[in-house]
Amino acid sequence: MQASDLAAFTPETQAAVQAAYALDPEIRLLSDWHAFTFAVARQGQPYILRVTPASHQPTAAILAELEWQHFVIDRGKIDAPRALPSRQGNLAEAFEAKPTSFTAVLFEKLSGRPVGAGDWNPVLFKEWGRLVGSLHALSQDFTPNRRRLLWNASDFLDAQTYIPDSEPQIRREAAKVVATVAKLPESNASFGMIHGDVYQDNFLIGRTGLQLFDFDNCEYGHYVSDIAVALYAAVWRHDDPADREGFARHFLGAFLTGYSGQYSLAVDELRRLPLFLRLREVLIYTVARKKRSLSLMSPKARQLLDERGARIAGQEPIVSLAWLGAG
Repeated sequence: MQASDLAAFTPETQAAVQAAYALDPEIRLLSDWHAFTFAVARQGQPYILRVTPASHQPTAAILAELEWQHFVIDRGKIDAPRALPSRQGNLAEAFEAKPTSFTAVLFEKLSGRPVGAGDWNPVLFKEWGRLVGSLHALSQDFTPNRRRLLWNASDFLDAQTYIPDSEPQIRREAAKVVATVAKLPESNASFGMIHGDVYQDNFLIGRTGLQLFDFDNCEYGHYVSDIAVALYAAVWRHDDPADREGFARHFLGAFLTGYSGQYSLAVDELRRLPLFLRLREVLIYTVARKKRSLSLMSPKARQLLDERGARIAGQEPIVSLAWLGAG
């Protein structure tokens, strides 16, 4: 969230949003990273309110997101929260403000719990793969009324703008990764609507399986990208950096077992995982350089950023996956 967005989201705008959905007075901020996410209630019933600045997503893109989200719910394969209509009957309500406007969406509150240390095992990894495979199978049948943008339309990958001149090698190699992915074939079997951010912080463990939320980054992209996002996040959480390759093999074995039960992705696509791990690293690095000042970073955050930059500059994915025949 940019400083100008914070300034525009005044108490008056917040009150207008609450009135549009007839919400109870109490409101609690959960996140303000790309959008404002609040815990709210209506007549005592809990919900999740998301308020997105137009600088991040315009209303039309949010309506396209909701169309995809409701499609996968309606097909009965994915447990995810529905968007609920405002008092005017709209799934997304736009609010004018300066210097940016906002779009509000009210979501059901999921009943599951966050992933805990005791859940971090092959049973979870297999279910995680099943979730992603189900999304890709559903993508094959999705014909939208409103289209989301392509994976490379977001400024999250705009290395030229956000990676400074003082880091020429990082910026050059980041741009090369994006250009390389842009040249890949986009067949119906390997390219379509993807969630874009299926990692452990964006799903909950419910009584009957995983509950997925935060479709905010959904886009048209390569299916292998969703797998790379999951793998990158899982490897990053692994306690032993020296054993990342071994853990990646362990994780993918379970994940792909679940995935292949729902969708079949060609082996040649899976062998592109190192490239898409590098793409994920570029996105994380670029977003950090866009949104965070180096002077305000903790020493640990700066160390992690420097490690990411070194891998980008050295053309090294976080794990090589040589055993997969990848390259």
